[in-house]
Amino acid sequence: MRYEFAPGVVADLTLFRNEGRDRFVLELVEAVRRDRHTGLGKPEPLKHLGPGVWSRRITQEHRLVPAVKDDRICFLQARYHY
Repeated sequence: MRYEFAPGVVADLTLFRNEGRDRFVLELVEAVRRDRHTGLGKPEPLKHLGPGVWSRRITQEHRLVPAVKDDRICFLQARYHY
């Protein structure tokens, strides 16, 4: 499976690294690869963004939003709510 990151996600990941949350975010990325519907971060579907788009909780304020399509996972957002 191939990973793709939207331009803003890379900056968001840098921010989380500076805050010391980078390991948890990487665990969420791995959880998405293993199973997009269950696991870490309370996954929930985002119906208004289309099929295959789910969110996972990083903190009360921030969500990781991956979109799974065929053989790739595109991370759309990592900061704030969807």
